[in-house]
Amino acid sequence: QADRGLYGTSRILFGNIVSKKNEIKTRRKWHPNMHSKRLWSDALGELVRVKVQARVLRTIDKVGGLDAYLLGDTAGRIKELGPYGWKLRWRVMGTESVRARFREERKRLGVPEEGLVLIGSDGRVLSEEGVGEEVRGLDEELDNADRKAEMERETESLVGRQVEEQEQPPPREVRAVVREAQEMERPLVRERPREETDAGRMEEQQAPTKEEKKKSVFQRWFGRW
Repeated sequence: QADRGLYGTSRILFGNIVSKKNEIKTRRKWHPNMHSKRLWSDALGELVRVKVQARVLRTIDKVGGLDAYLLGDTAGRIKELGPYGWKLRWRVMGTESVRARFREERKRLGVPEEGLVLIGSDGRVLSEEGVGEEVRGLDEELDNADRKAEMERETESLVGRQVEEQEQPPPREVRAVVREAQEMERPLVRERPREETDAGRMEEQQAPTKEEKKKSVFQRWFGRW
């Protein structure tokens, strides 16, 4: 499945449907309960369209929003984010409000800011300008992924409509024209003359009369003497 949403730990499951009478197995799939939602992000200041699983949506409501869910630091949260969730997490962490909150936490914990090193997605050390470019690149990648998904949905709907139109029977006038063309293309069958047929030969052989039948019987019985 495509990692273009917050699936949690859910994946497509495969199995069989077994009939109770004959125990015939039919393959089937169980898809996650996914929904397309527009969730508000306080850090980004905008609505983010994302495909989210129903269980993950309940977790987002429980923790207090999309930003709190993406910035969670538990082992289970980090595991269930997935590639798309980590892209959104990096995008949120690059905003000024979240970075200011992280600076306050570092001051509270006594961590010096001089030793802070920013690493990009390719492993190189980034400056503040490089971080901004990295965030803009991720934003463009997410926008391209959303546009690609919309184009795929439009293409699937268009193909479905074309298949439905092809399955519909043609109108009566078209069927009549097709039938007439098929009859014109059908090869002609040559009819034999009537004298060559069995019926013609039977007509040529006239049936004997009643007197001829009596005469033949008389000759068959008394002709020997």
